[in-house]
Amino acid sequence: DRASRLYAIAALATSFRQGLSSQELLTALGDQSNEGLNAIQMMANQHLLVERNSRFRVRHRVIADHAVDYYKRNLALEDAIRGLLFAMAAAVGPSTPRRSREWAIIVPLINHDTVARLLGGNDVQAVRRVYETVEDLLSWHPHYWLQRGRFEVEHGEASLAQNFLGQAFSMTPDDPLVAATWAGILLKR
Repeated sequence: DRASRLYAIAALATSFRQGLSSQELLTALGDQSNEGLNAIQMMANQHLLVERNSRFRVRHRVIADHAVDYYKRNLALEDAIRGLLFAMAAAVGPSTPRRSREWAIIVPLINHDTVARLLGGNDVQAVRRVYETVEDLLSWHPHYWLQRGRFEVEHGEASLAQNFLGQAFSMTPDDPLVAATWAGILLKR
């Protein structure tokens, strides 16, 4: 339901030590309605979320970590990850500083190990859906393709891995991490 997804989104952001504006929460929730705003306010009134500097967080990071673990155990994080990643990816571009709040959330959520772990480790299709959610928004970023390719190397299909890693390598052939991963897939072939 809406309240559970909202709390999962806020818990994920808080676990990365970040807060979200009400607009970012609504975007991540996929609900720009008054009901969405009311849900945020209701959670704030119940002290499930706290607002600091116009950004909402779960009351404490330890609570957020426990909530994320709960949602992970129940395989209920995919929608929250996809929504939060979409909201943050929509706010960045090539000129956005890498130390921005948005990147502090995007980087772990596109990391192939982190996203697989958060989704239970075995659901290849769920991880692919997460990456597909932001493909149009992050296709300009070589590390998006690198992480997507590394996931396929470890859990998926070699042909997809080669395609995604080839994208990353064509964008930044001088990046040592990209070059090493690309060389690894070529050796496997």
